Amino acid sequence: DDAFGINEEAREFRLTEARRVANYINIIGSVVGLWLFFFPRPYLLSILAAMAIPVAALGSVYLYRGLIRMDERKNSAFPSILTGFLVPGGALLVRAILDYEILDYMNLWIMVSVATICLVGLVLWGTREFRFSKWLDYLNTLAIVGIILCYTFGTYVISNCLFDKAEPEIFKSQVVDKEIS
Repeated sequence: DDAFGINEEAREFRLTEARRVANYINIIGSVVGLWLFFFPRPYLLSILAAMAIPVAALGSVYLYRGLIRMDERKNSAFPSILTGFLVPGGALLVRAILDYEILDYMNLWIMVSVATICLVGLVLWGTREFRFSKWLDYLNTLAIVGIILCYTFGTYVISNCLFDKAEPEIFKSQVVDKEIS
C-alpha cells in the first residue's frame, strides 16, 4: 500500500518500526498487568501504569494507522497490540473487583457504558482494520468491545475510589421497634 511509504524500502522500514513499537507495548503491558495483578506495590504507581499502557496502545494504533492492529490474525504481516491492551485492562478489572466494594452499580454502569461507547467509536472510526465483510469481523469487534469494557470498568471504579479523599460520613440510627417472624 502506497499510504505506508513512497517505495518498498520505506514501507518495509515503517512496518519494522511498527513491529518494534507493538512488541514494546505488548511486553511492557504484560509486565505492568502482571505487576498490578500479583504484587501492586506501590499501589498508585502500578494503577497509573496500568491505566496508561492501553492509552499508549491505542495511540500507537492511530500513529501507525493500518500497520498496527487491535486484533491478532493468523499469518498476518501486521503486528498486534492485543496483549498490551488486554493484560493491563484485565488486571485493572480484577483489582477493581477485589479492592473495592461497590454499593450502587446503576451510576457506574451508565458512566462505564458511555466511556466504552466513546472508546469503541474512536477505535472503529480511527482505524482501518474493521471491514465488516465476514462474520469473523463482527466477532473480533465484539471481543474488542469486551476488552475495552473491562478496561473502562476497572479504570472508572479505581479512579473514582482511589482519588476520592472525602471524609466518610457516619450516620447513627436508633432502633425504635423490632419484630421477629
